Amino acid sequence: MVGIMLSAITYGVGLTLACSCISLLQRSSDATGQQKRRVLTIYILFMLAISTFCVISDIYTFVIAFPDPHTPVAVLETIRTVTLVLSNWGADGFLVCGP
Repeated sequence: MVGIMLSAITYGVGLTLACSCISLLQRSSDATGQQKRRVLTIYILFMLAISTFCVISDIYTFVIAFPDPHTPVAVLETIRTVTLVLSNWGADGFLVCGP
C-alpha cells in the first residue's frame, strides 16, 4: 500500500513536469526547431502514457486482484513488464541519441 502511494506521488510529479515541458515547448517561437519540438512532445507523451498505464495497473492489481487470488492478472503483469522495458529503452534511447 505504501509503495503504491509513493508511486502515485512520483507519478504526480512526473505528470506536472510533463505538462510544464509540453507547455514550454509549445510557447517556443524558434521556427527552425519545429521538428525537434514535435519529436520531443511525442516522446514526452509516450513516456507519460507508459507511466500512466503502470500506475493504473499497480492500483488495479492492489484493489481488484489482491483481495481475490482467483482474478487473472497474468496478462496485465505481462503487459506491465513490456511497458517497463519500453520506458527503460525510451529513457536510454533519449540519453544515447539525444534530440
